[in-house]
Amino acid sequence: MNKCFLLFLLLSCGKDEAFAIQECGSVVNNTLTSPGYPNSYPPNMDCNYSIPIPPGMMMEINFHEFNLEFSLPECIWTDYLKVTNENNKNFGVYCGQWTEKVILVTGDLVLIIFHSNVFYNHYEEKEFLISFTAIPPENFTISECGSVVNNSLTSPGYPNSYPRNMDCNYTVRIPRGMAMNIQFHDFDLEIEHKFPLCELRDFLRITNEKSEIFAVFCGPIPRPGDEVLVTGEYGVITFHSDYSLQRRGFHISLAFIPLVAPKVMLSTSVIRAAPTFRLSIPVTGTPPIYTALMRNSTVLFNTTNTASIYLEKEESYSCVASSEYGIDVRDFSVIFTDCGPNCAADQWQPTGNTYSCKNLKSLMDISECVPTIAERIILSSSNFSISSLGLFSNLTTLTWLDLPSNNIGSLSDEVFPTIHHVRTLDLSSNGISLLPDGIFAKLINLQSLCLKSNTITFLSDGVFANLKNLQHLDLSSNAISILPERFFAKLTNLEILDLYSNAIASLPVGFGANLSSLRVLDLSSNAIALLPPGILDNLTNLQDLTLSSNAIAFLPEGIFANLKNLDSLALSSNPITFLPEGVFANLKNLDSLFLYSNAITSLPDGVFANLKNLRTLALSATAISFLPDGCFANLGILRNLFLSSNSLKYLPNGVFHNLENLFELDLASNAIECLTADVFSTLKDLFNLNLSSNAITSLPDGVFDNLANLRLLDLSFNAITFLPDRAFANLTALWKLFASGNRLKNIPYRAFFNLYPRQSTIFEDEEIIILSDNPIQTIGPEAFRLGTLSLQVYLLRTKLKIFSLDFFIGVHGLDSKL
Repeated sequence: MNKCFLLFLLLSCGKDEAFAIQECGSVVNNTLTSPGYPNSYPPNMDCNYSIPIPPGMMMEINFHEFNLEFSLPECIWTDYLKVTNENNKNFGVYCGQWTEKVILVTGDLVLIIFHSNVFYNHYEEKEFLISFTAIPPENFTISECGSVVNNSLTSPGYPNSYPRNMDCNYTVRIPRGMAMNIQFHDFDLEIEHKFPLCELRDFLRITNEKSEIFAVFCGPIPRPGDEVLVTGEYGVITFHSDYSLQRRGFHISLAFIPLVAPKVMLSTSVIRAAPTFRLSIPVTGTPPIYTALMRNSTVLFNTTNTASIYLEKEESYSCVASSEYGIDVRDFSVIFTDCGPNCAADQWQPTGNTYSCKNLKSLMDISECVPTIAERIILSSSNFSISSLGLFSNLTTLTWLDLPSNNIGSLSDEVFPTIHHVRTLDLSSNGISLLPDGIFAKLINLQSLCLKSNTITFLSDGVFANLKNLQHLDLSSNAISILPERFFAKLTNLEILDLYSNAIASLPVGFGANLSSLRVLDLSSNAIALLPPGILDNLTNLQDLTLSSNAIAFLPEGIFANLKNLDSLALSSNPITFLPEGVFANLKNLDSLFLYSNAITSLPDGVFANLKNLRTLALSATAISFLPDGCFANLGILRNLFLSSNSLKYLPNGVFHNLENLFELDLASNAIECLTADVFSTLKDLFNLNLSSNAITSLPDGVFDNLANLRLLDLSFNAITFLPDRAFANLTALWKLFASGNRLKNIPYRAFFNLYPRQSTIFEDEEIIILSDNPIQTIGPEAFRLGTLSLQVYLLRTKLKIFSLDFFIGVHGLDSKL
């Protein structure tokens, strides 16, 4: 007789863990470890270390292991390690993962502060191991920094990559009665991803003799044409590069302009707005300028920057700008407008004042009511004439215009001349089939253009020729089959190019010749069959390349050789059968590699050998039947490995032994018949292990013993007939165990007794053990132990005839539900 049972137990008990205060330790043999290393350091620690730097030397600090809690901004809400010297020069504040980081410290002393907060996560490994090596200063003299020549300054080595570990200072005297205007012609420094502070990596800082900071820049910002105005007796330009990635650098010019009185930049005395809209009034002149916004003589806001307030009332206002060079006052009034039920106002960040309307018959319906300080206008599902966009020519704050799903169909040459100030234009889902050559000629400030989901089949050479400031171009989901050879020649500032889901069969010669600024390229879901050698060579700043769902069967050995900054590479859903051993050799910064759904049958021994920064490797749904012993040997920081839906019959004993940081391992839907006892023995960080839908018949003793952090184990749909008494004894962190669809007849005494997590996370609220669809006839006493929250045990479609609460320990006296 088959019976079905569901046990659901709710508990609300907990247990606090106390940690004894431990010593901070000290530097031993030029090495410093976190308190308690190699175990996780305790909470609520504050440690200070001082390491002398030998005279005439500098100190190299190597982060051999570094895993701290991570938080934004500046690591102020979490654990951190701060490095300074005796002059309080900051060499970085570090949290999160920085293994293999190298920094250089100058001065007489290295001063290190380590702080851990009062919170503690029992399951999260947290530690660091760093070493100190005194080295001679690299031969970077002042002369190698260069100097200002003919009011022009470039980074060392420009236009080639600047050297690492540079500290250059340039001092420029500012003539009396003048200000120094710095204009940027080219700027490309290492970008800081983990923190919002440029000074943690390479940066350019602009100050004066009083150390007043006018700007700090890194990454691709500022853009060509951007300016910074500096006042004082001297302008001081500081350039710093760290010990890691180098980029092209910078080219700036200096000009001296007279000191001028402030001016309030307001072109009208009546401002149409909506409640909650933000009003910003810029001022010009020589800084510092003190700006105040007043309503009926009451000061609402004052600042040394652009004055901004959220509007709450229709009133009369004044803006006052003053400096030591003069004063300017402008009076204006604010009125709130309403364009009817089809329109709504909002304050969206980062796009600002947003006004959206839909189902309009004519733009004339809103010509007299649309707010004049709208920064973004969204017009959708309407049927107006696009030639009437000239109505927005007086909206000088408009930078973002969205026109999706309006059935525009065709565009004429004179559509956009009057809205040349727009920076983002969305023309998606409009049935546009043709782009006339001069259609965008006047949109010289455009930075983002979206043309996705139209019916464009052809692109002329010059359609985007005037868009020299364009950074993002989306042409996805069209019917483009051919890219003209010189199509992207003028788009030298393009950073994101999306050509997903077209009909492109080949890339033209010189495809990337002028796209040296490109960071993201999506060519997925096309018909590309061949990647000619050298076709990607000029894309030296590319970080994300997607070539999935094409017809690529072969990868030339050096096809990715110049993509040294690549972070993510997607080659999934192609007919690739073979990977040349050196095809990924130069991708030393690669974080994610997607190769699933190909026809790869084998992995060359060294194909992944140089990918030491790889964190995600997807090899699912290929035809791999064998894993060489050392195929993952160099992937020491790999976090996610997907090998499901292959033809693996067994796992070599040491194939995963170097993957000590692995978080997720997916081996589902293979043909694995047996496991060796220590195949997973080094995976101490493993969180998720999926072995479902294989042919496993038994579990070796101790196969899971070292997986102390495992939260999810899936053994469902195998052929397991027997569970060793202590098969899961060490899985004290396990929350979910799936073992349905096997051949288990007996559940041993205390089989799942140790599956007893002591605390939950925000992602986990219950324990689940699924044993359904097994021919279970007997369950040993105390097979299950109740956790701190709830336990769900599924015994559906078994052959169990007797059910007893003796199967469970901890039932009596608790609020239980059967």
